[in-house]
Formats: sequence, structure tokens, C-alpha cells
Amino acid sequence: MEASYNIGAGGKHVHPNSYSIKQFELFPHNVKFRPPEADEEESQIVSETKALTNLAMTELGDALSGGPSADILGAVQSFSFSESITQPSIMGEVIIVDATNMIENYRIQGGEKIRIVIVQDLPEEQKEIILSLYISEVLGIRKKSIGGQTYKLTLVTKEHFQNALMKLNKHFSGTAVNIVEGIIKSELGGKIAESSIPAPSAITSIIPEGTINPDLASSNKLSGIYPKLRPFDAINWILRNAHDTLTPIFLYQTLQGYPGYTLKSYRQMIAEGVYSQYNNKPFGLTQTIEDKDFYDLQREKIQNFSVNSYSDKMQKARRGVYAATAEEVSIDNKKHETYEYTYTDPTKLNDFKPFTMTESLGGGFTRLNDKEYINSRNYFINRDSDYHQNLATFLPQTVASFENLSDTSMTIQLFGDPNLSPGKVVELNMFKDQPEGTLEKDKNIDNALLGGKYLVSAITHSFAVTGYSMSVNLLKDSSRLNFEERTELWGKTDF
Repeated sequence: MEASYNIGAGGKHVHPNSYSIKQFELFPHNVKFRPPEADEEESQIVSETKALTNLAMTELGDALSGGPSADILGAVQSFSFSESITQPSIMGEVIIVDATNMIENYRIQGGEKIRIVIVQDLPEEQKEIILSLYISEVLGIRKKSIGGQTYKLTLVTKEHFQNALMKLNKHFSGTAVNIVEGIIKSELGGKIAESSIPAPSAITSIIPEGTINPDLASSNKLSGIYPKLRPFDAINWILRNAHDTLTPIFLYQTLQGYPGYTLKSYRQMIAEGVYSQYNNKPFGLTQTIEDKDFYDLQREKIQNFSVNSYSDKMQKARRGVYAATAEEVSIDNKKHETYEYTYTDPTKLNDFKPFTMTESLGGGFTRLNDKEYINSRNYFINRDSDYHQNLATFLPQTVASFENLSDTSMTIQLFGDPNLSPGKVVELNMFKDQPEGTLEKDKNIDNALLGGKYLVSAITHSFAVTGYSMSVNLLKDSSRLNFEERTELWGKTDF
């Protein structure tokens, strides 16, 4: 694989699919690399591996590289990284074309560190990806010819590898946020970006009077014993009982935040505003690299998209998005309380809710949050447990906020941008189909149904000989289109 792709004048990148690989180093467990001029008898390993697609053998003792390593870029065919708000750590994949038995010469067995540095050197800024990941598995070894073999290396972070080596079976006590921070720091040796830790929120005006308690569960005290859970499983278990103004809290890692972890609520994500706008505009792409806005024009262009799911109202109803009941039982005090939840006007991305309260002209199902549907989902909670403290008062709405995020799920393909990450809000300006030969085209070309603000839930960054691209998963819980409005169509429409 070449070290650079699509470099423009002056060595700068002018297109978002451009990149330069500054480092792709493997740190084997039991291989010592000596300088090429070393005595032949003392450098047998070097002589065996020197021909490995002209890999540069170096002894790197500086802080950046951290120890003996080999530049394996020449054996890399392609590679990718994935990041997601529902995935605690960054994951990676590397496709290797091995012409000189690298897997044996380097004694690859799993757990080896690979350090990767990638740069987009733009005229006005430099975007970087700097990662140290560890080989978790070698997959699909295939020998297509006598001259070489191919296989895939799967890569994980240090914390993710450490997570597989331990389980927690001890007492915990404190707020959900402090407990999660303690697991990351003390058990996994990682860190959390301080600015991302949710603090008790003063924004309670969005919760209508008379609904469930808007106080932060992230500030409630929890206590108990971890039931032999791996650290990341324990974090998920704790965060099920936490919310920020009735919105879920996520622990995840991004390329830009690495090596730190982000602990952020859905409310915080929305409050940060829109990162960028994107469009599938089918015209106006006449600019060249000489134009000032060429980079951003290409960066904001949706190459293609697919809608994974849209408006699955029946499944959403079963998951308690529109109405639910929580029943809290105390055996110690012989008490039983019932809490009812119905969809009101929660924290959401766009102006309009994704369903109508207007009576259906066609006799269909509307008013999905009507009180007669409060048994769409039932929660049964033990009030005597500290782990379940105040759970009935906020769990239904917090779960509804999470489940409703995927009312519309879409995947778009973009050119590369290391600064775009999960947890950011983007806005899509989608254009309506305008069939050729249409006598009177729709003057309003905005596709309000698919357009609007979305939450970036996951990104796969891919690097290959064709350039740097991204597959971006988007979610939205609301609509730019007002479903309460009645419209009139003249006559029947034939398709």
C-alpha cells in the first residue's frame, strides 16, 4: 500500500478522500530488530525478514513509537476503523498480503501492538488519526498462490483487550458517573474526557409539569455487588440505571478522543449543535480543485445512501416508545406503586414528533401515546434494592428516548473526515426525486421526510488504494415533516 493518496500541489491534500500514512508499525513480542549493518551471525532474524516487501526494520526507542518495531505498510492491502456510541472502544481491521511469511517470521500470536498515524494535511489545517491498537485475532488465512497468502488482523484497544482478561466481583457504591469513571481508570487503566462527564442539569423546563421525575439519575447513589461481570458489561449494567434529563447516557470512544473515553448523554449531544450539513444535490458539481470551497463541497456530498428502517411503529410500541407502565414493589414495606408513561414532547432532534395525534381519515392507527395503550410495555421493579433506586420514575421515558432514536435509520457514504465522529449531530438536505420528462416538477425540492437532523451513531473509516471513505450510520427520533398537517391531493395518483 502506498504511503500517500491524492496529494495536491505543495504536498497538501485538497480532496477529502486524500490521506498520508506517517506510521504503520508492528511491535512483535519476541523479535529483536538490529540495524541492517549488523553482523550476519548476530542478525539472522533481520536477514530472514528483510525481503518482506522491502519493509524497513528500525529500532525506535523514542516516546512516539515506544520500542522495537517493523514498518509493515508494504504488506497492507487495506484497513479500516469503526467507532460507535453503542461500542465502548474503537475496533480495527487490516487486510494483509503476505509474500514472505511475515506471520511466522514475526511470531504473530495475538496481543501485539500496532501503531498507526494518518494525516490529512489541508492548506488551512491538519487532521490526524493516531492510534495504538492490539491484535486480537488473525482471520481467514488463505494461500491463493505459492507466492503469498492473505489474512485479516482484527485490532482492539488496550482497554478492550484488558476487558477480556478479567471479571468484577466486588462491592460498588457511588453515583453512576463516578462508578463508570472508576471502572475505566482503576480496572482498565484508561481515562475519561473530563469535559464529557454529565453534571446535574438545570434544564428541566422541557419536562412538562406532572410527568415523571426529571432529576438526574446520574447523581443518585447506587450500591451493590458486581455479579461477575466484565468491566464493559458492568458499565452497561450501571448505565441502564442512569439518565440525564430523561435521556440515555453512552460510553464510547472516538478517533479524535482517543485514547480517552467519552461519557455523554443524548441531551448533551443535541445541545452541542450541528457539526455539519450534508446533501445529495445532483447538480452544481462543476467546481475544481482550484476553487476555494472545493474540499468542503466534496466533504459534504453524499455519495449514496440507504434507509435501513423507517417508522416501525408496531415494534416501537412493543418497546414502550409511546406508552408504558412501571410497577414498583417493596416487599419489605409491603407497598406497590404504579407509574404511567405516555409520549409527550421529549428532547428530540427535529421539530415534529414521528407520528400523528390526528384521527385517521383512513381508519388506521394513530394516537399511539393514548392512555389505553399504557400496557404496550410493562416494567416490574424491586424497590428494596439500592441498584433499582428511583428506577420506576424515569426508566420508561429513558428507554423510550433510546428506542425512539432509530425511528429512522440511514447509512450514508461520504469521503473521509477524521473530525466527524459518533455522538455528533448532522443535518441532511435531501432532494426529492424529479423524474425525467415530468411536465411540472415540484417547486419544493426538499425531501422533508428523509432530511433533517440526525445523530451519528457509528462510522467505519476505510483506507484503500481508492482513497479514504466513510460509511456513516445515522439515527433520528423526530421529523422535519409535520405529520399533524392535513394535505389535499387532487384526484388519484397513478404510479
